[in-house]
Amino acid sequence: MTRAHGVRGSLVIAVDPSMAGAIAPGKPIELRAANTDISAEVVSAGPTRGGKLVKVGGIDDRTKAETIVGADVYMDADQLPSLGDGEYYEHDLIGCSVVAEDGKDFGTVTEILKTGANDVYVISGDEGEVLAPAVAGVILDVDVTDRRIKVEADGLAYSGTDKKRS
Repeated sequence: MTRAHGVRGSLVIAVDPSMAGAIAPGKPIELRAANTDISAEVVSAGPTRGGKLVKVGGIDDRTKAETIVGADVYMDADQLPSLGDGEYYEHDLIGCSVVAEDGKDFGTVTEILKTGANDVYVISGDEGEVLAPAVAGVILDVDVTDRRIKVEADGLAYSGTDKKRS
């Protein structure tokens, strides 16, 4: 939630364009913030500058809307739109094991950094933190069913160094 809009409790949600269709009237969502956890249904939703303008059941005035600005929006995975080949939701990648072609285990994906040019997978394992740019040539295969990502070891960067290791 990025901001309250108007006096009737509408909210602006920053949403990835590929996800915009998932936030629709009649769909249940959860709003989670440090001091708030609200389960509600989307009453209305439409595009607006900076995201999606949403009216949520139970939030009927600006004062209440302002209390949940900054909240994260959650929904059941089965409500998300299908993705094309080679596209993955972040929740599908977090926790995947990362291995090289030769079988070397680098650890598991613990975070995904948004850099603007491409995402970077943060991998935590025995060698500390390893960074894998999410580009062809480094990410060789993703199998979300088996929770495994195959990488080209030469394309990885080790946190805290300016060199690559293999």
